[in-house]
Amino acid sequence: FVVAYREASDGRDVWNGEIKQQISAWPAILGECVYVGSPDHVHYILKGGKEAGATEATAAIVADPVVTEEYYLAGATDGLFYVMSPKNGAALWKPKTGPVRYGCALDKATAYVVNEEGVLRALDLLESQRELLSGLLEAQLSVASMRTNRVMKTTSSWGAILVVNNL
Repeated sequence: FVVAYREASDGRDVWNGEIKQQISAWPAILGECVYVGSPDHVHYILKGGKEAGATEATAAIVADPVVTEEYYLAGATDGLFYVMSPKNGAALWKPKTGPVRYGCALDKATAYVVNEEGVLRALDLLESQRELLSGLLEAQLSVASMRTNRVMKTTSSWGAILVVNNL
């Protein structure tokens, strides 16, 4: 399927590009980028008719996205709500919400989502940043712990370390 951006004044294509399946959600626009999900399980970022980023989901994306300078937000039928980078589409956080077939509303750092069972969820987007930072900290601590274990194993094979105070 062809996605095209047409100049309203003369109807000519400024750019056009191709995606795998027909789009069933309204696109969002921020600056020169168009953000849209599709039934082929991909959240697309299109710039100048070319794919500028994408995130794969495990099910169809039929919900209308919301885009700000900080977030690219969209639900999917896989029961996850995707919080992505608007720059490259990288997934920042994927909280479980139940299948989402409609768009969301955004108020500062809270996204409001209604899943297909009619349950309203308020998602604290700052929580996604806290979880990301926490995950990075855990990874750093894990690396530090592995290094400490390696040093401890090495020193235990030496028998003992003597500390001698020269007087």
